[in-house]
Amino acid sequence: MSHFLSCKIADFLVRQQQIPEQEWEICQYGYDTLIYSMEQTFLLLILGALLHQMTGTLLHIASYFFIRRYTGGYHASTRLGCTIMTLFTYLLSIGFGNALTYFPHFYIVIGFLQIVYYVLIYQYAPVGHPNKPLTMDQIKRNRRNIFILSILFTIVVLLCSLHSINAASTLTCSLMSIAVLTIHSEHRSQSHS
Repeated sequence: MSHFLSCKIADFLVRQQQIPEQEWEICQYGYDTLIYSMEQTFLLLILGALLHQMTGTLLHIASYFFIRRYTGGYHASTRLGCTIMTLFTYLLSIGFGNALTYFPHFYIVIGFLQIVYYVLIYQYAPVGHPNKPLTMDQIKRNRRNIFILSILFTIVVLLCSLHSINAASTLTCSLMSIAVLTIHSEHRSQSHS
């Protein structure tokens, strides 16, 4: 659906002379990416409503939106693969997040997972794309942004844990899934070189 809509938008913008015809592909690609991201977000929000996990869903989406853009990491090669991976990481975060609430030493487990997250992110992030490697400046800037945002999300975990241990554990699991996708991507790129 995103491809169809993005083509219609790009066609409309060319007809209205808002963009030159030679920029049609760039415009179409940008709108396609935006619409696809919105579709993924709506899918997760619908699942969150069905699972009665709206807070955890919003935190999961936020962590991916803010942190994953700087960490890089595994990306599926097709839209179907991307949707499956999105659903998989979301359902794992929700499922493990719910399971963690039953641990007797909840705060110790959450603290341990947060430490593991920081170690993994420090070790592997950011990951550049083979077709678009990161410069040293980009690596430094991304790393700084990752750690600032990670600290903010850790504060959110602590605040959530005062009101909803389920939300705190889901956010922690979402952060861990970001770290795992970063490791997977790093090991995949090393095996191809």
